[in-house]
Amino acid sequence: MSITGKTRSVARRGFKIQRRIAITEALVWPVLLGIGIVIGAVLLARRLGRRPTKSPDIGSGTTTPISGPADSTAGREPVGD
Repeated sequence: MSITGKTRSVARRGFKIQRRIAITEALVWPVLLGIGIVIGAVLLARRLGRRPTKSPDIGSGTTTPISGPADSTAGREPVGD
């Protein structure tokens, strides 16, 4: 194969790769924008769809004790004075 033939072959290969990259870029950006729009619409719909509910009364004085491994006195009667 002559130098001219090799050069043309390399050029054709380069054009094929450039075409693939251009097609990929042309498809990727619209897909990413579409995904972003869908996610934004879902989040907006969730935010607007929430209805205000009555919040629990924090100052009501009723508490639920939380017991766990760090609380060694959970479930025991307090020792008198």
